[in-house]
Amino acid sequence: MAFAFALTGVAPFGTAAPQPLQPVLPVHAAHLASASELSRTNLTRADLDQKGGKRFLLITTQRSGSTWLSQILRSQHGIELGMPNEKAPEGVTSEMMIQYTTTRCCTTPSPAESICAQPSRDSNCVLAFDKSRQARSVPFDEWVGEAERRLALVADEYPTAAAHGFKLMYNQIPIWLRPQFAEWVRSERIAVIHLVREATLETAASEIAAQAATDGGTMHTHDGSVAEQTMDDQPVRLEPSQWTQLVREAEEMTGWWHRFLIDTAGDHGGFHQLTYESLIGAGRDAAIGAALTFLHSPGVWTQERWPIQIPKDELLEMHPSGCTDRIVDYPAVRRAIAGTRTAKACDALSASEGAESPHD
Repeated sequence: MAFAFALTGVAPFGTAAPQPLQPVLPVHAAHLASASELSRTNLTRADLDQKGGKRFLLITTQRSGSTWLSQILRSQHGIELGMPNEKAPEGVTSEMMIQYTTTRCCTTPSPAESICAQPSRDSNCVLAFDKSRQARSVPFDEWVGEAERRLALVADEYPTAAAHGFKLMYNQIPIWLRPQFAEWVRSERIAVIHLVREATLETAASEIAAQAATDGGTMHTHDGSVAEQTMDDQPVRLEPSQWTQLVREAEEMTGWWHRFLIDTAGDHGGFHQLTYESLIGAGRDAAIGAALTFLHSPGVWTQERWPIQIPKDELLEMHPSGCTDRIVDYPAVRRAIAGTRTAKACDALSASEGAESPHD
């Protein structure tokens, strides 16, 4: 099932590749140069200082394992992601554009609102944290100015970093601004790490469980006793047909973003994809090492020189991992989603069930 976009230059889900992007609004140099000049770190800007090193964005969706990945990256040599915040579960605010989170405005009711058809250009979607404001009213000048300001804050906080950035969710880039967003990323040669959770059943189950949670859906803790107490959460029950629809939509959404981000950053600041599943298996260090090689200047990072670090006081998951533990009557659901990437990912997780499994 493909979802069409009523947006110039952006391909619908399920198409082979994004169409050439043509910004709806012109992107002026002054807009790209807003915020602090101290944030300028691209290697193409030889006339400006290199405070904070390479600029990058970690782009993903909710319930993808991004909090845990952010913690891993920050623990490695030279990488900074987000700003210190003693009130945050991991001690850092890594998701720095949360005020632009857009409600999904699903065309049909969905049990997992982060997985549904994208809104049309005529949509009346509002900002999740300011219901009085329609998402399409956000001008690109405002959005990119705030993004530049946030990058500048991280660069100023960590001026000697090899790379600095923050986490950005799909639904924090309003659909109306995506052509301009792509042009900004290209012009500024901003690197992109795309985090994907291939077992989309887990993403959906995690969100559905969070909607019913009394703690607002908190998924991480440093307290082992708290984690243990929540591990008896009930698995999620939906009809197999409902799970099938969620898997189809989630895979289409992930595929669209993969193509869009490659087209946006691949030949410019650089594009690197990580899967959650690659971070919880035997190849974890290799996956982290590949990300570090991508973020550092060419030839700088080697594991022999700077061994991969396990985060101190690592976050613990508060809910069961694995499709079999999260889904009621999983065998019937597995039959219904046969042949999907999600089914293969769930099978791989089941095969490695004895391995250490981290976080939502």
